[in-house]
Amino acid sequence: MVAGLSRGTLESLALNVPNPSKDPRSSTNTAADDGVPGHAYRVLVLAFLVGGLLVCRTAIGLTYYTQMGPGPGFFPFWAGALLSLFCLMLLIQSFRAQIPAFDIPEKGPMLKIVVTIAAIAGFGLFIERLGFVLTMFGVLLALLYVHGCRMLPTGLVVALTGSLGVGFAFSRWLGVFLPPAPGAVLQFIGL
Repeated sequence: MVAGLSRGTLESLALNVPNPSKDPRSSTNTAADDGVPGHAYRVLVLAFLVGGLLVCRTAIGLTYYTQMGPGPGFFPFWAGALLSLFCLMLLIQSFRAQIPAFDIPEKGPMLKIVVTIAAIAGFGLFIERLGFVLTMFGVLLALLYVHGCRMLPTGLVVALTGSLGVGFAFSRWLGVFLPPAPGAVLQFIGL
């Protein structure tokens, strides 16, 4: 017993005292403290750097500029160059300062990340089979639900308006070919 405090009171106080060495808001918390080695961060940055350089190398084989303006090699070249530049900056910074800790999201945010990645993959897999409008409708509906839209009528209206609106804008106003729905289901509205 210390100064009138029982053992249970001391234990409860000890449980509520934050440990500064494990405080996630602490600036001294590094990847090495959490068991993630610093070289894993650098390997990831190097992988993206190599990816950016490969994009640049591939874009060099495409036409950079045409008589009408930028050609098909313009955007990939500069996107790869910017990715490589940012990765190079991160790599240099990783040797100058402590590497920040990798935070693994909790269950809720992790579910949102997984569903978003699955929606992107599903979009790529089903766009040729179901067409742009139907695929985009499903993707938007799934993403709206996972990210908090619990009112079905609102989700349906937003997904329908988004898929039809984007499909119409790209196909009619911009002249971009989008895969049509199977069986000409949406042909009566020009999609």
